[in-house]
Amino acid sequence: MTRRAVFLDVGASGPRAREGGALAASLAARGFSIERLPDGQTTLEALAREAADLVVIDADSPALDLRAFMESLRGDARTASTLVVALASGDPRELPARREIALTLSKPIHADEASSRLEALVVTRQRAASNARELRGDLSQITFPDLLQLFAVNRVTGTLSVDAPGRFGNVVLDAGEVKSITCGTAAGMKAFVRLLALPEGSFIFHHRSLDSAVSSLETMPLGPALFEATRQMDEIARLKPSMPEPWMEVRKARLVWPTAITDRFDTTPALFEVARLLDSTKTLGALLDASPLPDADLLAALDELRREGLVEVAGGTSSGRVEVLDTTIARALAERVAEQAVPRVVMVVDRDVPNSDVALVRALGGVTGFVAAEGVAGSSGEAGMLAPVGTLVLGTLRIELFAVPSTREFSPLWAVFGATATAALVAVGQAEGASLAREVLSTELALPVGVVVAPWTASNVAAALRAALTARVATRTQRG
Repeated sequence: MTRRAVFLDVGASGPRAREGGALAASLAARGFSIERLPDGQTTLEALAREAADLVVIDADSPALDLRAFMESLRGDARTASTLVVALASGDPRELPARREIALTLSKPIHADEASSRLEALVVTRQRAASNARELRGDLSQITFPDLLQLFAVNRVTGTLSVDAPGRFGNVVLDAGEVKSITCGTAAGMKAFVRLLALPEGSFIFHHRSLDSAVSSLETMPLGPALFEATRQMDEIARLKPSMPEPWMEVRKARLVWPTAITDRFDTTPALFEVARLLDSTKTLGALLDASPLPDADLLAALDELRREGLVEVAGGTSSGRVEVLDTTIARALAERVAEQAVPRVVMVVDRDVPNSDVALVRALGGVTGFVAAEGVAGSSGEAGMLAPVGTLVLGTLRIELFAVPSTREFSPLWAVFGATATAALVAVGQAEGASLAREVLSTELALPVGVVVAPWTASNVAAALRAALTARVATRTQRG
């Protein structure tokens, strides 16, 4: 079925006045029928005669009274539910009647990207109209902000649930107004920012009435909330390159902090919060989850404290990853093992260490160049033993990491997999637990062996790999 789009942009002026035409052409290429009308009254009459799936208004038209137009549009039962999108070169927050506009596209626009978003809005709205109980969809087809603005204009009531990798959130809407937002342990604006940052995921909206306790909650105005969330997301994006990965541990580097920092605790809550939370070492993800303060504020405080040398990544680099070998040694290792069909590090792993499978993969996750094998767990579930857990990429060299259990009944397999290995890693709970494996691997197989004792971290696992691989470079004989 052909979708109809009506453009009210003929009177637009300024350097971006022709952007409506580019958008109309892009929508036409997507199968929309396009009608361009000269003024507000003509547009209202045309819409009353025949409904449109979409109305695009150029708010820069000096002859258009946008507030009066929207009041007339919503006041007529024949046009009250029309989906309206505005093109604007100014601050969208200053747009008259913006509560009635589903989406504002700030100039300059990219016509193809804009038409894709508008098509998603129209399709989602049509699907919502065909099912009075629920709406399901995917964030790869319609963005989370566009979805919320569509619900706001349609004044829907119910719960929007979002399920994405590593995130699950809920938004409660009352006549299109946001009453409650959660994302994991976070709530309010903190949760809103996390949901807005999701590039993918599925959603389901359930239409339902709300009890009086929820309806009486303070409303989060969507327009200002979107602008504040966007500001925080920009700040997070600015800080991200200098931050460790979420699974990397951060800790205090000094016990006594200068008064220039502590005197600011009362006026800069995020500084105090980071200092308080890091009384014990935490992963970055756990640090952010443990505080109700905005992630952007906590990251900014953490960044300042790191630059002052008061907080450090536990064994990390500025990017949060731990290097195994520098470029020169990695190149020498590649030459040393060039004749091996599959360079491999056999890893003998102590199964008596709680959740040893997952613990090892988590630690490896903080090592530069580690790529987990398909299906290997990084934060939950079982990674599995007697199987490849991933690959260590060192420049042009790719080294398979193969895990076998440390229990004595598996010791014959150490020799099987170690016979053609490049080096070995023994990961144990206690130092004395490495004796047997080290003897078999280093004495019988002449493999260089690195040992790491729990708790396993990216830092000590990388150090053990470094010791074994560097020793391999130093050997005079090649092992085929």
